[in-house]
Amino acid sequence: MDIGTSGESSSSQTSGWLPDTEEERAAVREQLDRILASPSFRNSRKYPAFLRYIVEHTLNGQTEYLKERTLGVEVFGRHPEYDTSADPVVRIVAAEVRKRIGQYYHELGAPGELLLDLHPGAYVPTFRIPEPTAGLHPVGEPIALEPVSTPEGVVELPLVTQPVRRLRFWRVNRRAWYAGAALSLILLIGAAVWLTQPRVTAMDQFWRPIADSPGAVLLVMGGGVSWISQSSSIPAGSPTSTAPVSIDEQESRDIIALADASTLAGVAGILRSYRKSYLIRPSTMMDLPQLRTEPAVLIGAFNNPWALRLTSNLRFHFTRDAATNTNSIDDRKNPDMKSWKVVTTTPYTLVTANWAVVSRFRDPDTENWTVIAAGLSRWGTIAAGEFLTNPIYLEELARRAPANWRRKNLQAVIATTVINDQPGPPRILATEFW
Repeated sequence: MDIGTSGESSSSQTSGWLPDTEEERAAVREQLDRILASPSFRNSRKYPAFLRYIVEHTLNGQTEYLKERTLGVEVFGRHPEYDTSADPVVRIVAAEVRKRIGQYYHELGAPGELLLDLHPGAYVPTFRIPEPTAGLHPVGEPIALEPVSTPEGVVELPLVTQPVRRLRFWRVNRRAWYAGAALSLILLIGAAVWLTQPRVTAMDQFWRPIADSPGAVLLVMGGGVSWISQSSSIPAGSPTSTAPVSIDEQESRDIIALADASTLAGVAGILRSYRKSYLIRPSTMMDLPQLRTEPAVLIGAFNNPWALRLTSNLRFHFTRDAATNTNSIDDRKNPDMKSWKVVTTTPYTLVTANWAVVSRFRDPDTENWTVIAAGLSRWGTIAAGEFLTNPIYLEELARRAPANWRRKNLQAVIATTVINDQPGPPRILATEFW
């Protein structure tokens, strides 16, 4: 493969070279895999996730996504409105990735390897084909040597040669040689096909069934129990009175939890990356016929009756004990396990942990793919949203998943530690695939 002849000029050696064929992009991905397999990257999760994200988006011509805020949201699960000055995670990781790339080329890089670089202050990587080493004698041309004269007084002696014994070689079975050559050719072709195939990430394996489903995705929010269009005939949870209400009255009834809105923003960003359209709807405006026409992402648990209904028959489901004000996640395979629970009357300042369930399944009632991010309270829902939108956590899910899990139903129970009213990173406690 001669990737150095594809529209490269002298200026491209300075500013970088952008692959424009599948073969060239495969060469970049192969180099990326070599770098990520090095000791500088293979023991980390966030640095490989960041580098793979920016390289893949550059190869796909999506450099508009490579901005600090977008990277913070898409790669590190930050809130879309987070303060980049107070939380410089993207700049810190980019600087560390830049250092580790340099370490790779210094310690392990081989001459002639494709060069991948990330300039300071930039999040768009550059690719460069190294210049041929100057000063080397061209292959195939004889080297001119000055004739060597015999000094005076030195008698030239005749060259005495000994007969060279011929080495005896084992005769190679011609059929075995042909079979070995054919096998080598098959392996070479298989390796070439494998290297040119686009790498499927855990993010893609989780979200592709939703993205490939026909129709727009319904983003169904909890809360907002009175958000009903005046022209709507859907009665789910709405007042029976059809008297018109004022703008002020309608807006005072619209209550959407901040945790649900945060998760909604992250999921919407993922769908935009797949160029998938979506519709935002409150749970009170939904009915079964509509859920049967389009895929859905349900956000929230006890404020979203559809999330409770569609998970009620699954292994991990939600229960509410009104007598003790306790919300819990129950496990049908371990009914005696009762540690995933919260008492809703507990003061905020005393909460130290929370739990959530992330589900993706093809529902038998709606006959559509459904994703649910639902926590026992606000911190759990935020952690579920971070889990669904951060490639680092989905990679952890993929490591626990069986082969070909892309089209399987799944559930994961996650936990988060709450510190100063803020949820920590989500941790997987249990999974189910079917």
